[in-house]
Amino acid sequence: MRVPGSMDGMSRKLLVLAAFVVVVGAVGFGAFWYSFLRDDSPPEVSLEAAVTAVAGTPQATVAPNNLSGTWTVQNGPNSFAGYRVNENLVGFGSRTAVGRTQSVVGSFSYDGADVSSVRVTADLTSLKSDQSLRDETLHQQAIQSCQFPTAVFELSTPINIGTPGSTAITKTVQGKLTLHGVTKDVSIDVKGQLVNSQVVIVGSTKISFADYNISQPRSLYVVSLDDFGVMEFQLTFAKSATSATPAATPAGTPTPIPGCSGGPPGPPPGVTPGSGRPPGGPPPGGPGGFPPINTPAPVPSPVG
Repeated sequence: MRVPGSMDGMSRKLLVLAAFVVVVGAVGFGAFWYSFLRDDSPPEVSLEAAVTAVAGTPQATVAPNNLSGTWTVQNGPNSFAGYRVNENLVGFGSRTAVGRTQSVVGSFSYDGADVSSVRVTADLTSLKSDQSLRDETLHQQAIQSCQFPTAVFELSTPINIGTPGSTAITKTVQGKLTLHGVTKDVSIDVKGQLVNSQVVIVGSTKISFADYNISQPRSLYVVSLDDFGVMEFQLTFAKSATSATPAATPAGTPTPIPGCSGGPPGPPPGVTPGSGRPPGGPPPGGPGGFPPINTPAPVPSPVG
C-alpha cells in the first residue's frame, strides 16, 4: 500500500542530496583549479619592465665619465633569478611553472671599455613559486637544493660595451654555470641599460636537465615536465664605493630550510633506503606523495 506523499518526500530528499553533491563537487574542483590549474605565472623578464621598476628607485648619481670600477647586485624586488618550465598536468594539459629567488649576490668589474669579470650566486633554497608543494619538492628532488643550495655564473670572456649611455645594449655573453653540482659552458643572451645611476640587466638561457644530471620530480598531479627549462634573471647593480678589483663573491650561507639542516633527511619509517617505498609496497609516485629521486644517504647525527 502506497503511503501518500512518501515517494514525493523521497524524491525531494534525493534531489537535495544530488544538489549537495553537485555543489560540493563544484567547490572541490574550484579549489583544485585555484591551487593547481590556474596559470597566473609572472611574465618573462624584459628590459622594459625592469627599467620601469628601477626608474622609481634612484641611487647616488654616478658621472658618465666615472663608470669604471666594481658594481654590485642590489638586493630587493628588482633583483632576482629563477626558472620557467612547462608542467603537463593529469587530464588538464600543460602550464608554466615559474620560481624565483631574490637571494642573489654578485658583482661585475668594468674598466671603461670592457666588462672584465662577472660572478653571480643565487640561493636555490629560497626559490618560491605559486605552489609551496612544488617548492618543497625541489628541496629533495630535481635540483635538490638541500644538497646543492646555490647556482653560480662566472664570466669566461670579457664583454666589450664601450662607454654605455642611456640606450639599451644587447649582447651574448659566454661563461660557466654551476648547477646541481655540474659546471658547464653556457651562452646567455642579455640586455642591459644604465638607469638612474644603476645598471639593469636581464637575460635568459635554455637549460637541458640532462646536462646537469637533473632528474624529473615525481608528483600525483604532474605527469611529466619538458626535458628543459629556462633560467632567467633580472639584476640591478650599483657602483661600489671602492674601485678595487673585488675578490670572488662568496657563496653565502643559504637560509636554513626545515629538512635541510644537518643534511638531507632519511627515508620515512618503514621505507627501504633507496627504494622510496615500504618493502613490498606500491611503486614511487603513489598516494604516499613525492618519493625522493637521487636523494643522498642521510648524514648520521653526532654521537654523545
